[in-house]
Amino acid sequence: MTPNEQVKVRQLMLKTADDLVACMRLEADLGDIDPLGRDASKLSDLLKQKDFPSPDVRRYVEISRRIQCDGQKKAIDTLINGISRRVLGGDNDAKKEVAKKVADLLGQAAKFGLEPEFRDHVSHRLQILTETSGEGIDKRSKELARSKAAAAVNNLPRFKGIEHRRAIRYASPELLVEIDGHTYHTINWSVRGVLVDNYTGELAKGKTVKVGISCEDVHGKGREWAKVVRNDHERYALALEFLEISTVVLNLVHELKQAGCAPEQE
Repeated sequence: MTPNEQVKVRQLMLKTADDLVACMRLEADLGDIDPLGRDASKLSDLLKQKDFPSPDVRRYVEISRRIQCDGQKKAIDTLINGISRRVLGGDNDAKKEVAKKVADLLGQAAKFGLEPEFRDHVSHRLQILTETSGEGIDKRSKELARSKAAAAVNNLPRFKGIEHRRAIRYASPELLVEIDGHTYHTINWSVRGVLVDNYTGELAKGKTVKVGISCEDVHGKGREWAKVVRNDHERYALALEFLEISTVVLNLVHELKQAGCAPEQE
């Protein structure tokens, strides 16, 4: 094979890898585990071929791991949402199915670097599900949940800032937050929310908005729904709280650690 032919073969392999990654991202967004696994196997086989550019192998391996982990998370959320709807519809037997299925999915996700925060998030949702019936959550369970939550909050460490976000805050590296077509840098951030700098917009407290989240140091990005906690017109700062623990931020933390630039706490 001539040098020119080798270049063409490698370019074709890279294009094939990118096409597979694009398919995997779509399948992960849908939580479609079976085709995601098949495409991940195809990508793995491609990376093992001797003509595949060796400097790119590790990058594609990490991309594949991250996408497969995202797919497992989506599948777990979809499963719990579906079971919850069945339980609220009066099918209490559905509760018996969820624990084992979720455990199996969590086990698969653990192979791809699942974060402890997401496991805690799932445990919390399963606890709520066990207290739910066709009539919703009964009064006694609600009161018990409230007392547990109050006790947990009292025992949580308090982090800097007006909002007292119940998660470790990071100041560096800064994240980029896209709101209504404008991009802002963060003052600090966590898996539960972000504090945006130089914000001069008019989003009001309580408003829900979908924001884009990314970081200049890594390739990962995504979008999350968040609620406005505070719009500080004097400091030009906007505090946003994610509606759930942000899987986008979790993935960015994982990618930053893999890149050797772990986030620094405030």
